Amino acid sequence: MKKLFLALLILPLAACFDADMTLTIQDEENASMNAVMRMGPELYGMIAASGEDPCEEGVGEVQADGGYLCTIEETDTIDNIIAELKEGSSDPENPMDMGDGFALERLENGNIKIAFDLDSMSSDMDQQGMDPQMMAGMMQAFTGRNITITVAGPEVVEANGVIAADGKSATMQIPLTILFAPENDLPDSFVVVIDPS
Repeated sequence: MKKLFLALLILPLAACFDADMTLTIQDEENASMNAVMRMGPELYGMIAASGEDPCEEGVGEVQADGGYLCTIEETDTIDNIIAELKEGSSDPENPMDMGDGFALERLENGNIKIAFDLDSMSSDMDQQGMDPQMMAGMMQAFTGRNITITVAGPEVVEANGVIAADGKSATMQIPLTILFAPENDLPDSFVVVIDPS
């Protein structure tokens, strides 16, 4: 999923989207993911003209304004996800596989730790080698666009994001203008510890 987001981000018109992703630890054994990407008309038009399916892994819907909504849902066992991460596999056909930018582990006390590597996301953009003028244009287009990541479960034990009043989820909303700024004050990772019991 991270790779899908980043592939869109490096396109010239890719600023015309917002992404919301929720990873839910359902219980001690199972996890699910729901990701929604809203593409603006310009980005969707460009992808559609190329003949590619902008939502191969999910359900797509053209919006009234010419934009596009892509919804991806996937459920797997926590142990399967951990095993795939340990193998270092990178399977573009598996929506639960977020590559090097995602970590999930069981702690000794039974809690589950989830981490999204924000530093790698911003450094991936740095490595694109855009000239300052192009980057400035993209930063302007990023205004008002966000990636929102939520981790939910029976109980949030700790998190460096905003914990909901009911203590069952933690969220970090990341403006793209901040994520891809040459220097930002974001934490290296969005980390959440869930008590699944």
